[in-house]
Amino acid sequence: MSESRRSSAHRLAKQVLWMVAYWLGIGAILGCSIALRHQADPRGFVCFAIAGMMVCCLPGLVFGLFSDRPDHSLHGALGGALLGLTMAVCLHLDSRSEIVELFLLCGGIVGVTLPAYVNGLIKLASIASRRLSMRQPHSTR
Repeated sequence: MSESRRSSAHRLAKQVLWMVAYWLGIGAILGCSIALRHQADPRGFVCFAIAGMMVCCLPGLVFGLFSDRPDHSLHGALGGALLGLTMAVCLHLDSRSEIVELFLLCGGIVGVTLPAYVNGLIKLASIASRRLSMRQPHSTR
């Protein structure tokens, strides 16, 4: 295996590992939140945290393959949780923790996918702009 291939494989493995670690943390937070709702004992907290980590491990693996910024996922998750809490308080909802959990999860997903999507749209717009400018004849006066 050449040195550049090894370096790129090492970089991808590191990227995936960090993303999985971030999503394991999100899963543990979600599990502990659910354990609080069910008034679990300490063993229940551990079980719910492990279950949350098991559920969130696979998305972390998938997101790690196409995003090299796990902090975007963290920022999205925190922003989503704050947005969910604000919405639950302002609307006087009874199930605040469930709303915060949902927005935490959705915010993490948006945080990791939105920057890649926007970058793709910018590249597409740039290519389309170049092709259109090559097609149109330039008028000279």
